[in-house]
Amino acid sequence: MSYYSTISAFGFRSRLTEAELKEAFDRFVQNLTGEDSDSMGLYEFSRSSGPEKDGLYEYALEMGDYFAKHCADRRLAEFVSKVIASSEYALVEFDGEDGEKWGYLVLSNEVEDITYETMVNGKPLHEFIDEKTKGKENSLKMAIKQESEI
Repeated sequence: MSYYSTISAFGFRSRLTEAELKEAFDRFVQNLTGEDSDSMGLYEFSRSSGPEKDGLYEYALEMGDYFAKHCADRRLAEFVSKVIASSEYALVEFDGEDGEKWGYLVLSNEVEDITYETMVNGKPLHEFIDEKTKGKENSLKMAIKQESEI
C-alpha cells in the first residue's frame, strides 16, 4: 500500500540472537530493490526477552511512529516468516487512513493474507442490507429510477 496506515505493534519468537536477527534483516533488505528496500528502513526489532527455556528469543517491532507509509508491508511479513520459530505465528495488521484494514498471518516460511469484512449480527454487511431492504425502495434505487425516467 502506498498511503498512510498504522501498523499494530506485534511480536514474534525466534531462535536467532539479536545480532543474528539484525544480520538476517540487513541481508534480506539488501536483496530487495527500489521502493521496497527504502521502505524497509522504517522497521527495527528489539529483543523483549530470552532466551527462554525453549531457546527462543522474543522480539517486538520498534518504530518511532507506527503511522507511516508502509509501502513494503508484505515484505516485512515475508522477512518475519524467514526468522520466526517453526512452532510460532505472528499477526501483522494495518489500519489505512481511509478505514481499510488488512494484514498478514505469518508462519515459518509462509505468509497468508488476512482480509476483514464488516459484519452485522454475524452476517456480512452487504448480505444483511440485502435481507433488510429486499423488495423495498431505498433512496439510491429511487434516485436511479428517477434519473432513468427523465
